[in-house]
Amino acid sequence: MYDLIIRNGMVVDGTRAPAYQADVCIQNGRIAEITAQCGAEAKEVIDAAGKVVSPGFIDIHTHSDLAPLSPFDPESIASTDNFYQGIDYFMMPSLRNIGFSLSFKF
Repeated sequence: MYDLIIRNGMVVDGTRAPAYQADVCIQNGRIAEITAQCGAEAKEVIDAAGKVVSPGFIDIHTHSDLAPLSPFDPESIASTDNFYQGIDYFMMPSLRNIGFSLSFKF
């Protein structure tokens, strides 16, 4: 028995292969199996029909440097837009490039 099965989603796996419909089986917080149709049971099942299932994305050029210093507004597109797009890791630019860091002296 898996912890979670995401069924019927269009899988985009980051390998540049065409998207394909599959079930993604999760165990202990990790992908255990990706298969055309998983016959196993799970503690939780999500029907992803009509949705895309993909790994998180890394934003290697973000302009969210000052976001931690701004008040969070859950209704603001600026506060939540990246997460709605699946971006879950940000690489902040250096001061030589662009942007600010917490050590920036005004």
